[in-house]
Amino acid sequence: VASSACLVSLGWTLGFMESILISLLIGIGCDFVLHFGHAYTMFPGVLSKEQRTKRALLHMGPSVLGSAFTTISTAFIMMFTQNTFSRKFAIMLALTIIHSV
Repeated sequence: VASSACLVSLGWTLGFMESILISLLIGIGCDFVLHFGHAYTMFPGVLSKEQRTKRALLHMGPSVLGSAFTTISTAFIMMFTQNTFSRKFAIMLALTIIHSV
């Protein structure tokens, strides 16, 4: 929702290309949450919510942040292409990563 609001503030309208990009980026936006959720539920034994949260962040945090960094780096490089689709994809990808992390 936040990424879509940013696109509206940039003056974008919903066209064919934007519809395709939004459907692709929904999965990317959910990816980080799913990794943390999986790590939260996979610790054996009886642990409190705080302990599970801390362990999930310590276990998956570096991998998720590394993935976010490489993805946003790629988006930054793609912002300078001449291809409109690639440039719009890069902007939407960067916004999605920023709002997801």
